[in-house]
Amino acid sequence: MKVVILGAGGGLGRNVVDAAARAGHDVRAFGRQIRGEPLPPPARRLTGDATRQGDVTRALEGVDIAYFCLNPRFARWLDDFPPLLATSIAAARETGVRLVFPANVWVYGPGQPGMLVAESRAPSPTSQRGRLRAAMEQTLRDSGCRFCMVRLPEFYGPHVVTLTAHAFRAALRGARTLWPGPLDVEVEFVFMPDAAQALLQVGCADGVDGEVFHLPGIPTTPRELIRAVYRGAGRPAKALAMPSLLLKLAGLVSATARGAADVAHLWTNPIRLDGTKYARRFGEAPRTPYADGIAQTLTWHRNVPDAVLQG
Repeated sequence: MKVVILGAGGGLGRNVVDAAARAGHDVRAFGRQIRGEPLPPPARRLTGDATRQGDVTRALEGVDIAYFCLNPRFARWLDDFPPLLATSIAAARETGVRLVFPANVWVYGPGQPGMLVAESRAPSPTSQRGRLRAAMEQTLRDSGCRFCMVRLPEFYGPHVVTLTAHAFRAALRGARTLWPGPLDVEVEFVFMPDAAQALLQVGCADGVDGEVFHLPGIPTTPRELIRAVYRGAGRPAKALAMPSLLLKLAGLVSATARGAADVAHLWTNPIRLDGTKYARRFGEAPRTPYADGIAQTLTWHRNVPDAVLQG
């Protein structure tokens, strides 16, 4: 099958490239600049600007599936995300290609302990970024293009340079890591290669147009995850939970901190996903144990020490 990954240089995009290449697909990796490790064969690079519909349309011509893995810098989400989706939708509609959209849990308000959220739950955002993501999902539903969605929780893994990456980098330095919420509430994280495998499985399946599938992670707490990361790095754990007031104050001078404060309720009252629909259709979801995923992620950070982290 011929697939194109839009935003192949990002954390999720690169993992989808790797998963698609391992599965033997004809892979096109689209982006302005794709730095880092060489692309795995038989993947080939397509250089283009995702804000230009012509570039995206050319990338989609002759392919079966397109993965929307574009992800602007966190501080620029509100401005940059809608036009990126608009050009991808227009290109998908013109070419008839199925667009696979990685959704997130920000479309929901605070979670409730012990409650698993299924695909039937309507969006109920309480943050700016949650309202943006909910609007993007609705835009996709109303677009007339072929699409499907896979909803993911927070993630970690190779090529990830967002929130969880800071804990891995701090552990390797023996420094303290800051966490934007309480350390002892039950949350879930998904290993990015597992998310990529699930996106590939859903996107290439028959009869999934218009469908949404939730991919749960493995339950843990931020403290347990951070301890495991530091243990893997051979360091004593050093973690500090940032009070919400401090996060809001930091947001007065930092766009990234302002964004983190906007969705901080999801760390205080986390959302956990119900994966029943995915399991019923595809079997057990990929679930790499934390020990293995953390070891692979630490290895990646050791090998790519100059990766620029966001936030």
